[in-house]
Amino acid sequence: MVILPTKDNLKRRGVLEEELCFFCCQERETAHHILWACPSAQDVWGLSIRKLQKCSLHCSTILTSKEIWQRRNCILHGGKFTHPIVVANLARDRLLQFSQANTLVINCGDLGAAETKTKWQAPPGFYKVNWDIALSTVNNCMGIGVIVRDERGHVLAAKNQTIHATHESVTGEALAALHAAEFCRELGFFEILLKGDSMSVVKAIGENTQNWLKYGQIMEDTKMVLRSL
Repeated sequence: MVILPTKDNLKRRGVLEEELCFFCCQERETAHHILWACPSAQDVWGLSIRKLQKCSLHCSTILTSKEIWQRRNCILHGGKFTHPIVVANLARDRLLQFSQANTLVINCGDLGAAETKTKWQAPPGFYKVNWDIALSTVNNCMGIGVIVRDERGHVLAAKNQTIHATHESVTGEALAALHAAEFCRELGFFEILLKGDSMSVVKAIGENTQNWLKYGQIMEDTKMVLRSL
């Protein structure tokens, strides 16, 4: 199942009215097209294959795709175009950081040194709740997605909703956090760990002081819902 908020996906969900790739303006913007088939993506892959040829194909493919997707989002929301060489170099750097973060050398006495990989696990009895948003200023609407997993990573519940109003990114993230908290309350998930893309929103949820920013009231409503769990 493709969950990336591509224009093709958003059109099928009723968020957008057109689905053409805004890079080439010739094909539908599916996940396969924007991450691989589009000429803008092929420029990056042509460089990445040479730079990452000695690395794990699985990891390098995922990280290169991630950088291509982030470049697409940056341009979509008014950022500058990133040169393919820069994107390829970022993917290479991310792969190096990933390898260093997931490999831990442990001294085992007479057994010598061994390598093991660390894996994050939710505390027993807790539920991990992720939320994300997709904004469309053209159609004056916003899509919200929420997914709930247990401590083993199994999906327990999911929700998507379209709101016909345009917000700034951080305000949209704050509103999505509120929807995620209310969704958990409705379903009876009380021990939850909230996770979103906006660090400022996540930080504001954990603060005890009142938030006076423009999205502060939304944060206060979110904290009120969380206190009721």
